Amino acid sequence: MGSSQNLVTLPEYYVTTSTYWVDPRTGGVLDTTSYSKQYLVNTDGKELLLFNGTLVMTPASVNTAVSLDATGRTELLWFEVIGPLIAVVVGLVALVAGIVLVRRRGDRPEQARAEEPEPALR
Repeated sequence: MGSSQNLVTLPEYYVTTSTYWVDPRTGGVLDTTSYSKQYLVNTDGKELLLFNGTLVMTPASVNTAVSLDATGRTELLWFEVIGPLIAVVVGLVALVAGIVLVRRRGDRPEQARAEEPEPALR
């Protein structure tokens, strides 16, 4: 480099561009690609390349991410569809049971009053 010094301090620079493929329903990251370049700049303004490459997920990692995302989609289905549907059915059953119980009790008000104890006279 033209320097007789044993130790030289140079500024380090880097550029990174990352691309993410994200499932819009779950927010899960399905795949990523990252281009990175790291370099030093000497006193003459020349770049000394440290790293220049593209990092990608392996097909096995992509398959794992997609299968985890499928689990997230199933959970969303439970929260958005199946859970509320079960709650509606349980609510309707409780409503019908309440109506039946009120009608049974409402058909015999005299009998219900006759079962109540009379107040004690002093």
